[in-house]
Amino acid sequence: MLNLELSSDYIYRYLLKLLSRFGIQLLLLANCTLLLLSVTPIFGMEQIVLRDNFSDYMDSSGYLHIVGEVENLGSIDTRYVKITATCYDSNDTVVDTDFTYTRLDVVPANRRAPFEITIDPAVAGKVRTFRLTGTFHNASQSLPRTLVLLSNSSYMDGGYLNIVGEVKNNGTQISHYAKVVITCYDNSGKVVAVDYAFTDPHDLVVGARAPFKGIVSAQRSPLVTRFELQVESNEAIMVPEFSAISLVIISTCFLALLLTMKRTTRGYCQKTV
Repeated sequence: MLNLELSSDYIYRYLLKLLSRFGIQLLLLANCTLLLLSVTPIFGMEQIVLRDNFSDYMDSSGYLHIVGEVENLGSIDTRYVKITATCYDSNDTVVDTDFTYTRLDVVPANRRAPFEITIDPAVAGKVRTFRLTGTFHNASQSLPRTLVLLSNSSYMDGGYLNIVGEVKNNGTQISHYAKVVITCYDNSGKVVAVDYAFTDPHDLVVGARAPFKGIVSAQRSPLVTRFELQVESNEAIMVPEFSAISLVIISTCFLALLLTMKRTTRGYCQKTV
């Protein structure tokens, strides 16, 4: 009779062997698969892509809002990322078109930026589908990453989500019109609201810190389960933070290192007994 009972030590050594042999390849494959599933090229180039987490809603005044975000997959910062919505009725007839630019004037390499297009109530009720296209320009030079988001928090007040925080200028020159761009997501990762707020004061001298406050509409606030903040001014952008994928990679590599160290220690002890 075959004995299927395995010791924990055997399982540990077997999993470690698999991780050492295939762990990195599987991790990279998984991350690449997630990336391919979460973005869709729309601009004729692979550098700027539309993420598939956009959504639309009608507000209490009858305006149709289309909110989403684009991602810069290239190695060069981009400017003036323009998104155009072409709206169709149930007969596939164009009933309106409108455009907007991302709330970030500069979309840094390997970063995302939200957008919001608003359709007039006169035609909003006729819209059944829409198509998004866009254009962009590569920035002639990258802005310094010297704006720091020191802290932030949120609270509900009268049905409105209030997002507050503080920004610091760690650069060597004044930052004019420093603003914080807010992207709000629901529990499925869909963009449900987009907003921005200027610091008070708007201009930050070298070393200065200033607060900000953004307020999400009462209609959209109940849908928000998390939000992301990005900072920019005329002269600088925010110091980059680790993305979720980067944290996964770092965590997995750290775990692999710990397992390898444990295996090395166990082998050393066996030799000294």
